[in-house]
This record gives sequence, C-alpha cells and structure tokens, in this order.
Amino acid sequence: MRNSPMLDFPKEEYALRHQRLYDEMDACGVDTVIFTTQYNVRYFCGFQSVVWSSKISTPGLLIMARDGRCRLIGSRSAYETMRYTSCLTDEQLLYYGAAAAGEHRPASYLQAITGTLTEFGAAGGRVGMELGSTMRLHMNQSLYQQLRAQLPNMQPVDFTSHIWALRSVKSENEVQAMRRCAAISEAAYKKAFSSIEFGKTTEASLNIIYCAESYRQGAEREEPMIVCFGQGRYNAGNCPPSEKLITRTEHEVLLFDGGPIWRGYYSDTIREAVVGSMTERQKDYAKVSQEVLDYTLSNIKEGVNIRELMERQDAYIDRHGYGDVNRTRGWTGHGIGLEIHEPPTISADCDWDLRAGNVLAVEPTIGDDTLGHFSHEENIVVTKDGYQLISDFLPGIIVL
Repeated sequence: MRNSPMLDFPKEEYALRHQRLYDEMDACGVDTVIFTTQYNVRYFCGFQSVVWSSKISTPGLLIMARDGRCRLIGSRSAYETMRYTSCLTDEQLLYYGAAAAGEHRPASYLQAITGTLTEFGAAGGRVGMELGSTMRLHMNQSLYQQLRAQLPNMQPVDFTSHIWALRSVKSENEVQAMRRCAAISEAAYKKAFSSIEFGKTTEASLNIIYCAESYRQGAEREEPMIVCFGQGRYNAGNCPPSEKLITRTEHEVLLFDGGPIWRGYYSDTIREAVVGSMTERQKDYAKVSQEVLDYTLSNIKEGVNIRELMERQDAYIDRHGYGDVNRTRGWTGHGIGLEIHEPPTISADCDWDLRAGNVLAVEPTIGDDTLGHFSHEENIVVTKDGYQLISDFLPGIIVL
C-alpha cells in the first residue's frame, strides 16, 4: 500500500479495513469479492473518479482475494487517476485496451475481470458480490451475463450484508471526517439563515447560499437540500427547493434538511426557523419533538435492538398524547456515512442490534401540514455505554 496524494486517510486505515474484510470472508466461506460501486471501491482502496455517473465510462472495479491479492481494474484513461487517488501499488492496478509494443494486457473490460478472477483462483469458487436489495451492481446486465457465460463454474454469493457489517461500524478517522462535515454544515446553515431577505429570497436561492458557503468552508461536493417554507410545503417530503418566496408571514416555518460531503462522508441534519414568533401550538410541537429526540437518544447504546427502540419512541409519543401528529411513526432515522442513507434504518422493521461505531441520523418529527413539521435531526455515533453527538447541536427554532 502507499499514501497517494489524494488518499482520504492514511494507508493504515485501509490495511485495517482489508483485515476486517478477510475476517468477514472467513466467516462466510468466500475467497474472493468483487466491488463495483463507487462507495465500496472508495471504502476499500480510496479510488475516486468524477465519471461514476457516466453511462459510457466505467471508472473502476476492485477484486480482493482472501490471500491478500488485490486488483483495481479500469480503462487506460483511468490509470493515472487510480494511481493518484488509491492506496494500491502499481502492481495492483490494471488497465485494459490496446497494448503498446511488447505489452501484454487485456483488450477489454470483460477480459480484465475474467483474467483476474482466473488468476486469483476464483473461476470456480464462491465469489462475493453486491447482489442485495440495498446495493446495485455498477455493471450492466449484458456484461454480467457475459461474465457468467465466460466463468460458468463461478458461484456468485450475495455479500451485501457482510459489506454493511463492515461499513456500518465507523473508525475514529471516519467519525472525525463526519464531525468536520457537520461543522461545515452548521456554518452554512448560519450563513443561509442570516442571508434571508423577505420577499426576495426563494427556497432555491437559499439552497444556493447554503451550498456556496459549504464549498467556501471546504466541502468536497454538495447535493440539493430539502428546503420547504410555509403552508403548502410542509408535507413535501424529500422535495427539491422550489422558487417559492420566503415572505414575512408571521408563524410560517422554514425547514432545511440535508448536508454537504467531506472526504466522501455526509452530514444530514434538520434545522428550522420561524418568521416572527410561534403560536402556542407550534411551541408545543417544537418542545415535544425535542423531548422525543432526547428520550430516543437516551435509549441508545451498543446492543440495543432498533425495532424495540422504535417501538419505545412511538409508545412515548402516544403516552404524551401526540400520536396523531407523530410524523415519523415506525421510521425515525437511518445510518449515514459514505452514503446519506445507509443501514441500519431506525425503523419498526429493522431487527438490528446496535454496535459501537454505528453512526445514525435521528429525526423524530412532530407536527401537521398547517402549522409545520418540527424536528431536530442530529448525527450521533453509538458507543458501548451510550452515544456521542457528531453534529453541532443548535437547540431551539431560529427566529427570522
């Protein structure tokens, strides 16, 4: 391994990930794993590329064997990017395409994959792949069918749950990256809220202000936030920002949800503001949503079953008389990391015992479509005895 110029973390971080992978492979009897997705490839070797969304180019595919052999495969044009961003040595990188005089290299992507699997002794063995419901192969159906035809004795094994068992437990390096990301987000929230001009600023322009400040603070990239202002927008879950104006209408609520990415890792928080003042009922909603968050967080620690955690939260809300305005009944958050939504979900159908190192975005929400939805989404890391806050907690509702 080597510390390349753009590696997210020191090479020792990747060595630890590799060893954990080998242990997981031992546990399920898999000798070789193929990683095709942007996030898994980056997680295990650091490789980055700007063309993951391309329908033409294939950035890179990583094959790892239990005996320590490893190969990152890409096109000729991707080779220097592989060298510049990943922790792998030149001997572990392979590009395909027309060979120069005296060179011997695969002519196609398919040949590069089948040749590597054969060399690694996996042509007739159990090969872990991203075949589960929470992952999608970054490989078109035609290529997959050709791969199966070329290696008919290869036995693909769904390795998805084992990947999440590894990725869901964050290292201290990952947690620190997410802390940095959360700090960027809080600075951007403050800039956005302080920049609002009633009757001039729209949801969309406010999103631009937030994103611009995120980049100024060092964000690697941004995705559109959820920005919803006022009646008619409160129930627009996961809707991109619109051209609706933010007006000086008393008691209207502005909800901001999402976050930037730093070194590949997300922040995902909700921050809210109200115009002028809140009604008594809105104050009630805001107070209860904060109390529910505090209650749920107080029940989090290693070994807690998520389904039971969710049941306790819903029962708590029901006991206090707010069951009819519980906007997150049965689902109150999710894992977060290299992707904004990762397992585990904090939901009634998730039979998952929390482990120290799980990072969660917790977002119980109380409210209605007339007065607004009130939530304080925070990011936390589970510990043996409880949790630690990752996001910079800003209590209360900001008054505009």
